[in-house]
Amino acid sequence: MKYYIYLLLIFVGVLAFGFYVIGALSHTAEDLTKNFEQIYKAINEENWQNAKAEFSQVEEKWNRHKKWWAMVIDHHEIDNIDTSFSRINEYLNHQNQALSAGELSVLKQFIKHIPETEKVCWKNIF
Repeated sequence: MKYYIYLLLIFVGVLAFGFYVIGALSHTAEDLTKNFEQIYKAINEENWQNAKAEFSQVEEKWNRHKKWWAMVIDHHEIDNIDTSFSRINEYLNHQNQALSAGELSVLKQFIKHIPETEKVCWKNIF
């Protein structure tokens, strides 16, 4: 009987940790992308200084969160996000409006899609 109780406790612990991780991923994804509208606006207005400053703040947040994201998600996803950050930095430095806005949209999709793929649902199981 003790064996089943321990097994149940381990199962509940793993399940609770999973829900915590999914919630934390969702929260940090939202935190990372909340300034994207200001960056889009700065790019569209060709206010490159403001766009770089806002994007730099997002990149700092990403560097703080990246360490623990790497423990819970596929490293290929981390590489995609890092690559996108590098591209956006170069596009902003070269003041390329179309490529900056396009790659920012790609980055937003990369970040937003991770919590969705980590959620436990029938679509992800089958």
